[in-house]
Amino acid sequence: MFRNQTLLKKFRLGLCTVFLSSVAMAQLQIITPDPAARIRPEERFSQSGPPGVRLVAPRNSAATGAIVLQNAQRPVTASVSDLRSHAGGPAFPANLIEIRYGFEGMTPEPRSGGTQVVWITANVPHNAPPGEYTGQIQIPGGSAVPLRLEIGKWIAPRPNDFGVWQSYLHSPETLAQQYNATPWSDKHFEHMEPTLRMLGQLGTHVMYLSPTARTHFGEEHTIIRWTGSGANVQPEFSALETYFNLWDQHVGPPRVIIVYMQEPAWWRNRNESIRVTRVSRPGDAGGNSVEFPHFSESGQAQIWRQAFAGLVQRVRAMGWDDTRVLIGMVSDERSFPEAKETFYAEAAPGIAWATFTHGRGDPRVPEDWDTPHTLSGLDFRYVEFPYAPARGRGSSFPSDPLSSEGQWRNSFPFLTSMRQTQYDNSGRVDNDQPMYWRYMAIASAWAEYRGFGRIGFDFWPVNGRPVIGRYHRWNNLYRDNPRYLSQPGPNGALSTQVIEMAREGNTATEALRMIHDALTFRDQRSKVSGNLRRQAEEAYRAYYQDFHANWTRDRSDLHNDLARIVGTDWQTRLRNLYDAAGDVASALGGTPPTPVSPVPAVQPRPQATPGRDAPAAQPELAGEPRTWTSANGQTVEAVYLGYEQGQVALQLLNGQTTRVAMSSLSEDDQRRVRSEAGFRQWRNREGLGVEALFIEFLGREIRVEAPDGRRHNIPVNSLHPEDQDYLLDNLL
Repeated sequence: MFRNQTLLKKFRLGLCTVFLSSVAMAQLQIITPDPAARIRPEERFSQSGPPGVRLVAPRNSAATGAIVLQNAQRPVTASVSDLRSHAGGPAFPANLIEIRYGFEGMTPEPRSGGTQVVWITANVPHNAPPGEYTGQIQIPGGSAVPLRLEIGKWIAPRPNDFGVWQSYLHSPETLAQQYNATPWSDKHFEHMEPTLRMLGQLGTHVMYLSPTARTHFGEEHTIIRWTGSGANVQPEFSALETYFNLWDQHVGPPRVIIVYMQEPAWWRNRNESIRVTRVSRPGDAGGNSVEFPHFSESGQAQIWRQAFAGLVQRVRAMGWDDTRVLIGMVSDERSFPEAKETFYAEAAPGIAWATFTHGRGDPRVPEDWDTPHTLSGLDFRYVEFPYAPARGRGSSFPSDPLSSEGQWRNSFPFLTSMRQTQYDNSGRVDNDQPMYWRYMAIASAWAEYRGFGRIGFDFWPVNGRPVIGRYHRWNNLYRDNPRYLSQPGPNGALSTQVIEMAREGNTATEALRMIHDALTFRDQRSKVSGNLRRQAEEAYRAYYQDFHANWTRDRSDLHNDLARIVGTDWQTRLRNLYDAAGDVASALGGTPPTPVSPVPAVQPRPQATPGRDAPAAQPELAGEPRTWTSANGQTVEAVYLGYEQGQVALQLLNGQTTRVAMSSLSEDDQRRVRSEAGFRQWRNREGLGVEALFIEFLGREIRVEAPDGRRHNIPVNSLHPEDQDYLLDNLL
């Protein structure tokens, strides 16, 4: 008995020891990483020194930091109180500090998981006193985390007024499909508002509109709809008017509206159908996809002239007097069919063009926006190249930009899509170094460029793939472009670390640009002298040097180099830049910047119009279904969605999406998929060939994908001369 009691005590003691050890092992760990470090659940986080969150922002802007929690047993809800001013002034109110959660998109609701992240965003109003503010972030189950907010003297302009041009691609079609919303219904517009709020915070300057369906943007439902039929057909603008109002509310007047309503193939093949949306009554949501006669048919120019005239009329009614309406084109085509020129001359008289192109052999882009850039007889007033500065189309970044005025007086919108600067060309930004997005605006504004464009914001994969490129080849011009920066949330787009870093980086670039102009432009530099000039030069060069020393290579090498800035005292250099910008702005005088709303607020929407939000009776299909046959003879009706690494995506008639191995299809269907996906024969110098899909150019090699999904690298100099010419003319 005694022996059994002794064993029982030892057993209980052992259990207690194990329990206490497990409690100790499960103790919540709090880590406060550099806000520009990669913050993902698979990263290894460690805390050097006591934890603390430091935020640096100018007035009229925002800054975001992070707290990573490890060994969390349940979703953790953080809280913050007012921040005390070190100068003894009024406190910074807690209601201007957003707390959000999640690695895949920032939500106001806590997330579960053993490793969690808490995002802290200070929204600084334009009238906040500059200086330092401190407080604490309360973490249940852990110690309080110190929070320090440093507000610079500078009052940032409204992002829509930034000097560096920005162009992000927004996809109403994606949102309609993601949330099963009837296109252009009240529900659809509600899902758009989070995207438009974030675009306003970033500062986008370009609006894209699609009056025709099934362009490379993948839209099924056009924003200009039509009523009537035959000779009585009329454009209907209710969706466009609502979209304009939301854009004006959240973003501000666009500098450019690009009307994209054509693909080059539509003019090479006159049998190509032109699809638009028809509604039964003005103001209805949804609508049916119908075919219009080709643009070159008799009477079509007069019909489309109504659409262009109504669009321009509504732009002016918004008070957007400085907004330019342009016709968009994505192509290297320079020999335009006469019928194309005639149609647009009659349908859109006086409206100039915008292009995204390689620009090979084109004349130099002018500096002045009022100077025509003439290509094959057409007047272009907006140009985007894929080439990033310091790569092929531009010189290296200057070591001392303050030695000259540079290109900042150029007004012509000449933008770059920053080719080969993404970590990879997957269309995702998961692997990007967040510091990249803090400096991308700076990097895009050299070598005659005035900013960046073609950055996808919310083209999320829906039913297995993004809608962009669904109907026309994902043009080689786009191959490095991100498809989406945001993440889908319950009711619309969610912000991400990339978006918050881009938001801060765009703002810092504007401060840098303002100081540059004040120190170099003849009509400004006399106002900045003595100690103020020395302070401004030191702050400018210290901040710029981080960028100049590390933005030197391409792709993953570039991102690895930028990671070297993480963990340094870059936030102090940022604070000095904002203080110097504030002092310089005071010396220059002028009109104060337009205040922005310090906290994003969801505005009440009008009540739904009866009949506008009725769900579709049948699942909406992404295209025309056809019969697919398997290798063993079984058949199914489905819509082809796309091909990726040996897998074919199909949409069944019930709306569900499935993926099948291409090898499981019949030979005829395999040939059709290979043709639509872009497979071709690649030959060596002896003429022996292999069928493969071009993936990317690697300098001295190309990467291709075989029909079984395996990828291979082929030296360029081993290709047949004709294939080398094809590579140069069509893919580079």
